[in-house]
Amino acid sequence: MPPLPSTVAIFGCGTIGASWAGFFAAKGLHVRLFDSSAQALEAGHRRACQALDVLIEHGLCKASDAEDARRRLVIAQDAQALLDGAGFIQESVLERYEIKREVHETIERHAAPDALIASSTS
Repeated sequence: MPPLPSTVAIFGCGTIGASWAGFFAAKGLHVRLFDSSAQALEAGHRRACQALDVLIEHGLCKASDAEDARRRLVIAQDAQALLDGAGFIQESVLERYEIKREVHETIERHAAPDALIASSTS
């Protein structure tokens, strides 16, 4: 069995993407976040940190572990930086075919050939 990826790329930082980011960081993975605008990206980073607070409230994460997890949440400046070396890619962009198609084409261009790719849908 191949080793589990240590770096996760989150493409889309809305509610779902930010929640995945917080979860993966709480599990000890390094998480990179990217979204189409700087504003959405900053908001997504804040939501990912808030997701860690929710995990603490429900006894699913220790406060001391959450501080370490917050340090593992990193903003990527572009899609290439997001995907470089990521072993797991979580796509969580808007439910519009054109957007998802463009994002998946970007993933295909920049992701490692053995990266795992997951897609969220609502």
